[in-house]
Amino acid sequence: MHMARPNRISYTVLMLDPTVASDSHTDSYANPSTPISNSQIGQPPQDFHRKHRWRKYFLYSSAVLITIGAIIGGVLAYKAWVAMHTVVSRHSGVATTALKKKTSIDPAVANLSREGESRVNILLLGVGDASHAGAGLSDTMLLASIDTKLKTVVMIGIPRDLYVPIPGYGYDKINAAHAYGGPELSKTVVGNVLDIPVHYYARMDFTGFKKIVNSMGGVTVDVPTNLYDSEYPCDYDERIACGFSIRSGTQTMNGDLALKYVRCRKGNCGNDFGRSSRQQQVLIGLRQKALGLSTLTNPAKLAQIIDTIGQHARIDMDTEEIQNLAGILQDVNPSDFTSKVIDQETEDLVYSTNIGGASVVIPKLGSGKFKGIQDFAHSLLVDRYIVGEKAKVIIHNQTGDKAAAEQLRDELKVYKYEIGEIVDDTIVSPKTKLIDTIDSSKPYTLKYLSNRLKVDSQTDSTRSSEADIIIELGTDYLNRGL
Repeated sequence: MHMARPNRISYTVLMLDPTVASDSHTDSYANPSTPISNSQIGQPPQDFHRKHRWRKYFLYSSAVLITIGAIIGGVLAYKAWVAMHTVVSRHSGVATTALKKKTSIDPAVANLSREGESRVNILLLGVGDASHAGAGLSDTMLLASIDTKLKTVVMIGIPRDLYVPIPGYGYDKINAAHAYGGPELSKTVVGNVLDIPVHYYARMDFTGFKKIVNSMGGVTVDVPTNLYDSEYPCDYDERIACGFSIRSGTQTMNGDLALKYVRCRKGNCGNDFGRSSRQQQVLIGLRQKALGLSTLTNPAKLAQIIDTIGQHARIDMDTEEIQNLAGILQDVNPSDFTSKVIDQETEDLVYSTNIGGASVVIPKLGSGKFKGIQDFAHSLLVDRYIVGEKAKVIIHNQTGDKAAAEQLRDELKVYKYEIGEIVDDTIVSPKTKLIDTIDSSKPYTLKYLSNRLKVDSQTDSTRSSEADIIIELGTDYLNRGL
């Protein structure tokens, strides 16, 4: 097994692609050991790059500007998009209809298959500049999940050293997924670990981050405590430590200082867990600055930001999705941002250890056992349709195994289903039944349960006094591994 060397670059805003502006117009990802071909990371063919040169066309710069504005909720991005006629984009992986205004979000049309798919999940990736050692490693990984109707945002910081299975490469640190297979593989791995669909990615290098902060006139951050990191690397040579310190209090940081604030991880900076919290803090601060009138009405600032994004950023959304998301996020109230970190100190989900001579983070339940992390994610990324319908659900246990029904109940409660009592029936049934007692008036809950239990629902209004939906749990459930 090859362990990816930890990269110390960790910054945030919307982390997009350092290679977009290369003169060759091809992507390269610094594999911890050997280069990876375009075919391995799912890059478009060379003729794609010849036809759609990013630096030749202003449309590309503007498109990615819109993207970053969408994720940080900036109106300036939306304004930039309106001026554009068309944008070329490429998307693969899990799709979502949540950002398509022309598509109604109902169980049949949208084909929602599992809880939480009504949300928009975006993986924010941070990578180093092309010249930086280990630039292919994504040392910043944030999952931003948006409820497009309630207009709320949940951000989950993912430790870069989390030890995970990477399809095709075995176990490694999660930040190596980007080096092995680019953002698409990162989306797959994060989706597997959190047990959620990851629809989009956005990534940026730290030079772009600094330029954007400076273009906005800095970012205001309330530093909660004095920080110091004697091992922080020098700007001119990452191999040499110059140290970093900052006093507590509200400060307006320029790009250099903001980058140090979000990269600091030694001393009392709280390792990767503390760093993830600061990254989210700065990201929210940038959103507020982007929404400020001084940014929106300053053509020079907008031009600088457009140019920076075009050189340092990438996202895989189309223009309709970008426009709709920007319109949603500009209305999100700061109090409706929830920031969490998969950490040891606060959430007690993981712990640090050593495997093969490398420092890694593994789930508290043990290596490869992500259920605790998944339950944590599910409890945060609430499906608004389940919560909104408030369908009363009861379970009739006909498995002969009391623990099986309790397991299902506990799992459904994590997703915010309203689960009532468990009725232990005297009969044992070979097949699970899903009974709708109120004639499909709770369609989302019914659809999700049907998919989860792998059984079609049937209507029986004579049992409406028991609950809105009844699950008669049969012995076939025991072999489904749900």
